[in-house]
Amino acid sequence: MRFHIPLSTPWRSTPAWSAMEQRLGCAAKIASAVEAGLLGMQMQMQGEQFYGGDGIVVKGVENTIRNVGRLARFGMAETDREIIDMMVSSQPQRC
Repeated sequence: MRFHIPLSTPWRSTPAWSAMEQRLGCAAKIASAVEAGLLGMQMQMQGEQFYGGDGIVVKGVENTIRNVGRLARFGMAETDREIIDMMVSSQPQRC
């Protein structure tokens, strides 16, 4: 569900608004994690799985977790910088 509140709304810059935005972002992250968990459960119930060599999945759960950590730490660095730039930019960027 997407909410649209006009930029001219006076309470948009209040601490209450900031807290609401943080809760919405947190709820979206939780929903995404739950969805991934449900997909994993469905796959397991149907006898399906990811195999070593399927993208970042490798043999051994610890090794796969290590790859996810590596991706998050090194692979997302430029993405993080770009997202922060978008958030603090006062003008929309053209693609």
